[in-house]
Amino acid sequence: MTFIVTNTLKCPECGNINFHRDFERGEITCTSCGIVLASSIDLNDTNWKILSREQVRVGPSISNTLHDYGLATDINVNSINNSSLTLREKLKIARLARWHRKVSMSNSLDRNLTQGFSEIQRLVNQLSLSKSVHELACRIYRSVASKRHFKGRSIAEVASASVFIACKKLGMPRMFNEIVKHSKVDKRKVIRGYHLIINTLNEKPIVNSPEIYIPRIMKALNCSPQIEDKARGIIESVRPLFNGKNPVSLIAAAIYISCLITGQRKSQHQIAQAAGITEVTLRKRMREILNKIHVEVKI
Repeated sequence: MTFIVTNTLKCPECGNINFHRDFERGEITCTSCGIVLASSIDLNDTNWKILSREQVRVGPSISNTLHDYGLATDINVNSINNSSLTLREKLKIARLARWHRKVSMSNSLDRNLTQGFSEIQRLVNQLSLSKSVHELACRIYRSVASKRHFKGRSIAEVASASVFIACKKLGMPRMFNEIVKHSKVDKRKVIRGYHLIINTLNEKPIVNSPEIYIPRIMKALNCSPQIEDKARGIIESVRPLFNGKNPVSLIAAAIYISCLITGQRKSQHQIAQAAGITEVTLRKRMREILNKIHVEVKI
């Protein structure tokens, strides 16, 4: 909570510049004449800024995760059943709330954003992603939706691709297959949504350092630091192989080779499962690495 008063703010009645905050009543009053400047405010949960006599703002902070940035008024009908209102009054409030929702989402863009942000929220919860990823994914989705380039694309595929791009932009080690697993659409459609976003926003494909995926795979396998050090050395020596290939599969292969070299064996199934790839892909990438570094290992 913040409460900011500038030197230009004065009580409209007496000119006093000192104010009292009553957290129980949710009121802000002048300490001199007692006039109430604001009332019925939750001072614990809201973001208060008083900038001048003419400028007063109260409400939650602006959020990119809401279609209207959280600036619109909302009619809460959750508590009317426990109130002392008559049935007629309750029905009236319910009708008002229904019409309010229709009016606040009267155009196709608002409806698109609401559905898209809901899908992004679901993916963020499923993948336990951070608030920063959530907000960036919503900003990406809004940028594409505002250009109205959704023809032939579903909301789910663009929302899933937005989450994937947000993770890559923020360096979050989330694998593409993880996002596809929780998406409502298949891998092909998420890739299609990814290309739509890149082309619409005129962005270059984001390329993360492959090393960001190492800690997650190592943690899933419960490997020793010795294996990690060996895997990093292998990755450094075969870096040209990463061009045009899924970095996770090459990292998984490097970890598997490191396990064989150090004698701390892990099965192909264990490593493939931890990396979210198939055992066939793991073996293929392992052969590519071994041909590059000219090392023989006993499988």
